[in-house]
Order: sequence, then C-alpha cells, then structure tokens
Amino acid sequence: MIRVMLYLCFCLQIVYFILAWTALTPSVGPWVVRISPDGLSNSAARELNFSARTIGMALGLPSLMMMAFGLWRLDRMLVLWKREGFFTLTGIGHLRAFAGATLLSVLLGILEMPLRGMAFTWLADGAPQKLSLGISSQGLLLIFVCSLFYLICGLMQEGRKLAEENEGFV
Repeated sequence: MIRVMLYLCFCLQIVYFILAWTALTPSVGPWVVRISPDGLSNSAARELNFSARTIGMALGLPSLMMMAFGLWRLDRMLVLWKREGFFTLTGIGHLRAFAGATLLSVLLGILEMPLRGMAFTWLADGAPQKLSLGISSQGLLLIFVCSLFYLICGLMQEGRKLAEENEGFV
C-alpha cells in the first residue's frame, strides 16, 4: 500500500510540475484547476513567454529529479525490507540516500525561486537584483526531519556493525 502511495505521490508531483509551467487549466466539472509555480501568481504565470517558462522549468527540474531519486530509493528500501527484513546495510543505505536526496530536493527548491527571479530579470534586460532567500516553517521542519533521518541512518549503520562484531565473538 505504501509503495502505491509513493507512485501516486510521484505522479502527482509530475502532473503538478507540468501544469504549473504550461498554460493548461484543466477543469473538473464546474471547477477550473489553476496551478502556478511557487512564488508566482496565476496571472503572472500565464503572462510568461516561452523562454521564461523554459528557464523556470529548467531551474525547477533538479529539485523534482532529486525528489524522484529519493522516492525511488525509498521504494527500493521497502522492497528490500519485505524480502530481507530490517537493518540490512543495503536497506540502511537506501534510507540514508532517501533522506539525503529529499534534503537536497528541499534545498534546491529553496534556491529555485531567487534564481528564477534573477533569470527573469535578466531576460527582461533589467538591472541585477540582490539574491534573497525565503524559507517557510514547513521547509525548516522538512530540513530538520531529513537531517534527523540521515543521522539516524548513521546510527543504524554503526549499530549494525557492532551487532556483527558481537556475533563474531560468540
């Protein structure tokens, strides 16, 4: 069930990414779905020309790809845990890669908006602006949780090594 939810999450992220950077506005019955990239209003996103959309997509793609890699490693970990159980070195490696990739995806997402703003200003032949980063409390919490998972994986790896050493003495 969790693996199905992972695939659903990944597919929804891809659909969101595509809808945010294209002019498509799907409708579901009487409701119209308008999705815009973070930091842009719907009207500002619709006014972007092709080169601005392409640059925006290019700057957002690394974060999406890193998240995809993290979800793939989480899927590999779940498959391994089903076959071989918990606390294998390979499983711990998958969990650590998931935590690291998710952390990197969040950090790339934080950098995306200011870089996008600078690129859009550059496209409009504007004066260079100062780079300002903004982070929400949700972003900080996600950074904290990913970092914590990464550290816990290191502890799990050390615990596994100690368990193997103890088995060798008995």
